[in-house]
Amino acid sequence: MIINCKKFLVLFLIFSIGGIGVVRAQEEQPQRERYIADEIVAVVGNSMILLSELKVAEAYLAEEYQARGYTGANPEGEALEALLMQKLLASQAAIDSITVNQSTINAETERRIQQFIADRGSAKAVEEYFHKPIFSVRDQIRRSIQEQQMALNMRQSIQEDVTMTPSDVAKYVKQIDKDSMPVVPEQYVYAQIVKYPPQTDEARLNVKEQLLDLRNRILNGANFAALARMYSEDVGSAIRGGEMDPQPKESFVAPFAEALSALKPGQVSEIVETEFGFHIIELIDNDNGLYHCRHILMKVKFDGEQKAQAVAQLDSLVKEINEGNITFEEAAVKYSDDEESALNEGIVVNKTMEMYGPRMKSNRFYREALGPDYEYIKNLKVGDISKVFESYDNKLDESVKVIKLVEYIPAHSANLKEDYSLLEEYTLGQKKEEVFQEWLNKKIAEMFVRIEEPYRSTIKLENTNWLK
Repeated sequence: MIINCKKFLVLFLIFSIGGIGVVRAQEEQPQRERYIADEIVAVVGNSMILLSELKVAEAYLAEEYQARGYTGANPEGEALEALLMQKLLASQAAIDSITVNQSTINAETERRIQQFIADRGSAKAVEEYFHKPIFSVRDQIRRSIQEQQMALNMRQSIQEDVTMTPSDVAKYVKQIDKDSMPVVPEQYVYAQIVKYPPQTDEARLNVKEQLLDLRNRILNGANFAALARMYSEDVGSAIRGGEMDPQPKESFVAPFAEALSALKPGQVSEIVETEFGFHIIELIDNDNGLYHCRHILMKVKFDGEQKAQAVAQLDSLVKEINEGNITFEEAAVKYSDDEESALNEGIVVNKTMEMYGPRMKSNRFYREALGPDYEYIKNLKVGDISKVFESYDNKLDESVKVIKLVEYIPAHSANLKEDYSLLEEYTLGQKKEEVFQEWLNKKIAEMFVRIEEPYRSTIKLENTNWLK
């Protein structure tokens, strides 16, 4: 994305949106650094910022800046400003009775607790590390996450009514110095013809038989997590023994959720078919509507003969296209197994951009969003067709495909003609920031804010209103 925010806003997002709170930073500090003598650095409303809190935030931030190659950073001042902002927003959220989703808070709390236990080896080891019982660690994490979420919800409520008209966008863009105009990386528009493994009865039965065998082994005492690491095709959860984060039933696709809700802790489901493939599911526990489970996923895959046939079919199509007997677009509509792009004459829609909202819908892809297809598209000229190659889609289903480069947009400074949706998003962010800053400065003057010495005199803050 091309959106540029002020540094302290980036900091706020690091601590709030990413779920990377002070507790995580504290957990990552060496033992000798965590237990420093504490004192109050600042007070905002009814909340305090402790020296230990500031130091771990500063250390985390310094590491982030180093990794991103930032220079001239002021991690101590920026960390303090981020914490001041978070405390103020959370305090105002409490005053305004802004609510948070407790299921989400509980799920994230449990995820972090389980991660700490996995990292340390046991709950007892976590207790020894934090020098407190596990219920106190859990409470500390929950309070930290809740404060972050309240601050985020408060900020969103301040900015939710901010909109941009086309004339607003044009006005903002005119005010941007030419050298400061966001740079849009190179982009690609491409079309594809895709062949997926045939969903024959025999192929589907083969996958189900493999899963039934694994289920029987588990029921006879085999370790579910160990088998998930070996056989599950859900890469993200397989490395965790098939385990998924605790979450509400509604977060899962419908067939998975229905099977999950019928299980008791420790039970293993029958085979469940979803849009992602075939699963067996084990319910670990259900805590107030948060389902903690693990699963093994298997998909229908090509066998050697099927893959050879798919390659031969696409090779034949490419030959027909090159000889002028059929256009790439006609072939995509008639022969591609990917229904969505086939309906668009083979042109692929960028699902990642679409997630940001209807106005961000685009057929353009940045290089990093192309996945394995980039290796076959990078040397094409507009209108060229690639050789046939193996790939996978956004559900990690394997495929054989051929692609055509429809358009190449070189890296360039953003302009209204080519990049209106991106500039709209950018300028909307700028306008939201202006609205928020106006609200923040007013609220700093109204709410009790005190930064203690020597921090008041020695730490440089970007917004000097904190010091008034």
